[in-house]
Amino acid sequence: MNYPKLLYARILRNHRLLPKEFRAIGDSYVKQEFRQHMNVTDKSFLDSFFKEWESYADSIEVQLGSKSSLTDSQETVVVGKDLNKDILKSVDDERAEQILELRNEISQIYKPQN
Repeated sequence: MNYPKLLYARILRNHRLLPKEFRAIGDSYVKQEFRQHMNVTDKSFLDSFFKEWESYADSIEVQLGSKSSLTDSQETVVVGKDLNKDILKSVDDERAEQILELRNEISQIYKPQN
């Protein structure tokens, strides 16, 4: 199995530990992203693409820790982090719109308790 498939499988495995609503959104987004970039041949772009997804996978693993499953747990766990402002400034309009749609979808499900 090649690296992209291993990374893809790792991310989907990590998503199994998320609450079901987040898992559905996350799985859908990851599948869409990897499909869209399946035929890209620009090595520098792919290096950046995989680096960001690897960072995401690492981040999810750290945030979830050794939890075996949060889907049925009563424990409240905050997963995610704010996007870096420099990254937000550098994305094109289409990607920015996609990020906003994702944020709106998540905010329908998750209401932080402050």
